[in-house]
Amino acid sequence: NPFSNSPETLLVETAIGEQQIIALAEGVSVQVAANSSLKIVKGDVAHVTIEKGAAYFAAPADPAPSFAVQVGNYQVRDIGTQFGVSRGSGVVTLTVADGAVAVSSDTVSELKLRAGRGLQISEKDQRSRVFSVSKESVAGWRSGSLVYENTPIQTVAADIERTIGIPIKLDPALAEKSFSGILKIGNGSKLVDDFSRITGIKAEKRDNAIYFNSAP
Repeated sequence: NPFSNSPETLLVETAIGEQQIIALAEGVSVQVAANSSLKIVKGDVAHVTIEKGAAYFAAPADPAPSFAVQVGNYQVRDIGTQFGVSRGSGVVTLTVADGAVAVSSDTVSELKLRAGRGLQISEKDQRSRVFSVSKESVAGWRSGSLVYENTPIQTVAADIERTIGIPIKLDPALAEKSFSGILKIGNGSKLVDDFSRITGIKAEKRDNAIYFNSAP
């Protein structure tokens, strides 16, 4: 247990290509994706702040909340479940594999999200979009693949950006579109080309960023 004989707060930062699993009390765990930054505060309910990147949370089926997750302006309350959270490219994404979570903010009423559902929120204008997910697709990065089923392309772009560590700029015309498919992570070098090949979306690298454009 990383909290044994340690301060109450744990800072977790992972490099590109690195993952970490943090074991908490009572069978609760947090798996941190590559190129991510989290703060975890010990307690009966673990308080987790996601500064950037992604994490997968697993807690026993228990009516008492096991996690209180802060991601941007949004709070995610666990109700005995398994779920993934990511933050990047101005987008917060939540996907639930099992159980349920409750999401809220200072300006948005609480929304309950059950297994098999995902939620994407734009941090800029608070626009949200609910979509369907399979259990296998939630935090697929844990097993070396990014798995999508009609997932908003904004979320896909944020995942690719986090994985390769290069900013992704998305044509606004693509913001409402979705993507289905499997992208093998490997060392990350083929992710952009594979995504471009599958979707037909043009990828152009300039100014230390990659631009996804809808037009040829």
